[in-house]
Amino acid sequence: MQKGANQQMKACELINIETVIAEYVDLQMQLIESLKQQYGPVANWDKREAIQNIGSGDTLMLEECLWTLKPHGLGCRFLRPKDGVIVDVLERLGSAPESFDPSRLETYLESQNVLKFSFEADEYEVCYQNIYDIFLQLLSKEQVCRVDKYNIFVLTCKT
Repeated sequence: MQKGANQQMKACELINIETVIAEYVDLQMQLIESLKQQYGPVANWDKREAIQNIGSGDTLMLEECLWTLKPHGLGCRFLRPKDGVIVDVLERLGSAPESFDPSRLETYLESQNVLKFSFEADEYEVCYQNIYDIFLQLLSKEQVCRVDKYNIFVLTCKT
């Protein structure tokens, strides 16, 4: 199947947001681990100095797929050129590689041409506000925890 046809087909599929969150977090953690292996030990991956040696356009391999890197602020954007998938890590590369936020999940879904998702029995369009509202519902059910006062979450609460 051609790339365009595959993306069009994916756009019509209704995916479960909880499944997507778990897949996204897993992929993000694998990419961060690969990044750390490639660039060696750094005293603190949460500091700006940690990503200074990563050049925009540098690449890494994960499961036989090439990813290009674009460091920014305290994080890094990973792009898989073969299909355009984007995983954008805002920060916390060292202390909380499993953290995520609604905006980064929205970017991930849009990079795959996903237009809608399901949560429980309802259908939602992909947009920041819908994703954020779902995160708040998951938060109230203790399926995610807020990392700080910002909209950064993790899947499970640490006790």
